[in-house]
Amino acid sequence: MIFLILSAVFTLLGESLRSGTVDSWMIDSIHEEEKDYPFEKVFSNNQVFGTTFSLLAGYVGAQVLGNIDLSYPVLAGAILLLCPMAVAVFFMKEPASVEQKQAGT
Repeated sequence: MIFLILSAVFTLLGESLRSGTVDSWMIDSIHEEEKDYPFEKVFSNNQVFGTTFSLLAGYVGAQVLGNIDLSYPVLAGAILLLCPMAVAVFFMKEPASVEQKQAGT
């Protein structure tokens, strides 16, 4: 029960730290490239793909991993929560600061 509570706390902490940051980063990055980009399309596609993936992941976690061992869905959730962090650290470029932009022009 302790591991279940700890996993819930860490999942909630990760979700609360993530909420809003992806959306704001996405808007800032797209706005730098194209000022009049239709953001409605991005967010509607994001919602469709996110909901579909969540349904599939929940099904696999409950029906496949949970039937093997009840700790596997919790471990899989923790690993999947760390994957976007690794992508962000290694593949995303840091936006240029105002001083760097002024020095470059």
